[in-house]
Amino acid sequence: IRNTVATYLGELQSRASQNADAVKDRLEPYLTQAQDGANQKLGAISEL
Repeated sequence: IRNTVATYLGELQSRASQNADAVKDRLEPYLTQAQDGANQKLGAISEL
């Protein structure tokens, strides 16, 4: 039984890290876009 639990936990952990990577890949473009927008606003403010 102990071996089965260890295998199950290992499987859960690898899936969780795969999901985290997938979420990161999906969000990265939005985060980059938001950061670019914020940088443009800051640039415009500093030019005033």
